[in-house]
Amino acid sequence: MSKKRSGSKPAIASACYIVQIDDWDWSYSFGVNEDRYDKRPYSDYRHMVVLGKVLLPTKLKRKAEAVELTFMPDTGPSYSDQKEERRPLSVGYVDVRDGRVTGGFTMAIDALDLVMRMLLAARFKYLILDGEAMRYRKARIRHYRFETKVNLEEYPDD
Repeated sequence: MSKKRSGSKPAIASACYIVQIDDWDWSYSFGVNEDRYDKRPYSDYRHMVVLGKVLLPTKLKRKAEAVELTFMPDTGPSYSDQKEERRPLSVGYVDVRDGRVTGGFTMAIDALDLVMRMLLAARFKYLILDGEAMRYRKARIRHYRFETKVNLEEYPDD
């Protein structure tokens, strides 16, 4: 009889998700915050939405081809100012619902302008997400990058 190791967590499988960018949108609003919701004096809303279709993994593409991912600029303390106790688990998530992949991601606020310029010039064509394999139709994403070119043969099709 084999013994079960106590206290060890099961290994989480990783996956790479590749999205072809078809379109994007951006909205902006600015206003005064209510104290009961946020202690900052102003609210600043500038979300960027990327629309596209799944290229890899093929297994996910069969479940949901359409993609809608929202990127929200992080207005918190700079990454160099963060303390060790506040180490993030991910930069975002994806989930599959009603034949569609949706997700939400944090983005460094100073990167938003540069990314939007590249999208406006139609230079960024792909979005590559590295993270956990889907489990119960959800996955945490540890890293993402916008790319001008991609060679699908270089990526595993899990």
